[in-house]
Amino acid sequence: MKKRIKKIKESIGQKHYDLLQQDLKTNNKLRLATKRNLSRIYCNCFYTGVRLNENQGYYKTINGVEYRIGFFAFNIKELYTTGITTIILSKQLKERKLFLTPNYKKDIEQYFDLTANNDELIVSKGSNTNNKSPITIPTLINQVNKHMKSVLGKGFTSHSFRQGVLSEYGRKGVHAKIVQGWIGHANIAQTIDYFKVEDNDIRDNLIR
Repeated sequence: MKKRIKKIKESIGQKHYDLLQQDLKTNNKLRLATKRNLSRIYCNCFYTGVRLNENQGYYKTINGVEYRIGFFAFNIKELYTTGITTIILSKQLKERKLFLTPNYKKDIEQYFDLTANNDELIVSKGSNTNNKSPITIPTLINQVNKHMKSVLGKGFTSHSFRQGVLSEYGRKGVHAKIVQGWIGHANIAQTIDYFKVEDNDIRDNLIR
């Protein structure tokens, strides 16, 4: 079995997020529906560190009860109105609380339709904002990664958002237990593994 070189995974910071959103405003090669989907995904991933597919709301029946998994218009409106909402994580099928910050609120106002029906999907097919047909996950991953690489270069993927926000918490000295509780990891080792150092951190601490 051939060994593969483990490539560097870059983290998304404020400047990267701003570049992505700015490109979506001026990019004439993307369809309006695609730009809408991407801007919403980038907003949620940047402020909350949710996984890419957790922006893709869907229904799942568990023990005879139907649950809404991931993000829906309902969650965004509740978050905007009350400052807190709860989503069910797609991977662990457990609840996670999300909290509103002033900057997150401003971007919700800019990128989301707060008059939408509760069942509207945040990420959907077509140009109709009331379209309830989900885009497939492989198509979604391809669109996100393709756009990110075109703007930011190699090394950036949708997971760069999750790594970026968790790394920032680590650099600011937030206790790992607090970060674990916020992100929803099953154990603290998962959280700490995301605490990556940035290039500038290394440069600023070189001794020779």
